Amino acid sequence: MLVKNKIWSSLFSKWLNVDVDLQMAGHHLADVSQFFQTTDGVRISGILHEGRSSMKVRGKQLSGSARVKYDNLNVQFEKSKSRGALSTFFSNLIKSFKLNSSSMDERATDQIGRVELEREAGETLVFFILRGMKEAALKVTGMSQK
Repeated sequence: MLVKNKIWSSLFSKWLNVDVDLQMAGHHLADVSQFFQTTDGVRISGILHEGRSSMKVRGKQLSGSARVKYDNLNVQFEKSKSRGALSTFFSNLIKSFKLNSSSMDERATDQIGRVELEREAGETLVFFILRGMKEAALKVTGMSQK
């Protein structure tokens, strides 16, 4: 398993200016499933062969991308505070039509998800960056809500 993280910031800038680059390889997605379960009521499993996420925060704006090569992806929606039983049922049904269970045979451009977000009031910088990384990765799988 490989994990590399680079963070760059202009400390004395008048405006928030942060770049984050995260690389991962050879990772079991079930090990990070708790992050998705806690925030979205989603349980994931599969193998992440290679992943790289680059995010740039400028003031309240985030732009970035994630390139993800994975296999045997499984996503299971669970009932949560924001998702009732009926919504969970339909989310799992729709997922079966939309989910790309593997990106290994895809062209490199199809393994990239791009995202642009605005920071919500009261949202911590770390959570904002993680939300951007998660949303970009979900776009590759076809499971993005945006």
